[in-house]
Amino acid sequence: MRSAFIFAVIILSSCAPTRYVVPLLKREKAFSISYGGPIMKDVNTAMPVPLVNVTYAKGKSDRLTYFGGLHLTPAAEGYFAGEVGALKEWYFNSDTKLGFTTNFVANLMADKWEGKLDFIPQFDANLYWHFKGDPHYHCDCPGDPKYGMFTYFGFQSHYKVVSNYDYTAPFKDDLLFSPHFGFSFGASQWKLNTEIKWIQPWVDNTSHDPEIWNPAMPTGTFGGYLTFYYTLE
Repeated sequence: MRSAFIFAVIILSSCAPTRYVVPLLKREKAFSISYGGPIMKDVNTAMPVPLVNVTYAKGKSDRLTYFGGLHLTPAAEGYFAGEVGALKEWYFNSDTKLGFTTNFVANLMADKWEGKLDFIPQFDANLYWHFKGDPHYHCDCPGDPKYGMFTYFGFQSHYKVVSNYDYTAPFKDDLLFSPHFGFSFGASQWKLNTEIKWIQPWVDNTSHDPEIWNPAMPTGTFGGYLTFYYTLE
């Protein structure tokens, strides 16, 4: 059981969904809860590893958002994993509604038995298209769509700077890389986000316990995630 949760902690930190893609407005606050992880097979049933995490975010400016999160699933077994990060929007075109953002994140993990600490910095990049609605203002104006939608693609990367455990494939490399694709739907106060991730695309997935589900190819691990966002008053 203990080794299983060590494995879960590294999955949590290296394979979590993108926290934020579009920045909050200045002084705007938001709460999110996400569910999902790498897709594994258990008794011939494929499903995401049931991992849960919560985050809190605040807009420092209209283009800079700070956030912090806590992974809840392994905490019951004495493993603690959290993160702090910042989202920066570098480009947005109001005509095409295309934007480019990056995330810089510090992931920290520890266990209550041995006190070992892991530190894994993370860098994400996303190109998004807010094809319905405008992500940069809230206005109940005539003609505005009731719901907004955007899609995005990009990548997530981690580098294990400090690691006290020996991990097995497909997460044994110091550099962890995952391209992803996502879709977001919602109103001004709430949003629902889905994301699919391809974790470690070059790593063999044919000999792993638990079995990795990937019917398309013998490399990489798919991840599936669902996140609910709520903007606080």
